[in-house]
Amino acid sequence: MVIPVIAYLGFNMVFPLWGYILFLIGARLAYTEAGEKWLAAKRADQGAAGEEEIAKTLEQLPQGWTIERGVVLDRMGDIDFLLQSPKGTTFVLEVKAHKGKISWSGTALCRISKGVGIPFEKDFLTQTINQATTIRELRQLSSVVPLLVFTQAKVLINERIQRHVHILQQDELIKFLVTQ
Repeated sequence: MVIPVIAYLGFNMVFPLWGYILFLIGARLAYTEAGEKWLAAKRADQGAAGEEEIAKTLEQLPQGWTIERGVVLDRMGDIDFLLQSPKGTTFVLEVKAHKGKISWSGTALCRISKGVGIPFEKDFLTQTINQATTIRELRQLSSVVPLLVFTQAKVLINERIQRHVHILQQDELIKFLVTQ
């Protein structure tokens, strides 16, 4: 706090105290906003990397599969991957690149930290269900299977279907798809 006081004393004739305080408040707000934007950009980069990993994994599917990437839904963002099997089954894939271990609390997906399940900041199951429901209605499909796929996490859930969403690790994806 010594530097601001010295700075103020040096500029008190030109720059009033309230102006200096407003400047400091504005600088703090700008710093906080920049930090939030940096974190959002870092999350977006991590998510994009996860989607790239899944795109490479999906290349292992046998012929006859249709793959659409980044299907935009009005007011809902996008579906990471929309797949149709040779049998005509449609899948929505929501990709998450979170690290660590994933558990189910009985009501929510959690990331395990220091032995404790901490719910995610966002309800990924509802997001995935909403995407599946929306694309089913828009394209007049009879059904859509919602999948939530973690690229970097270990899924420690015995019942891998929660609220009608299949929860998978990346290394389980191809086997799951071809057996449906």
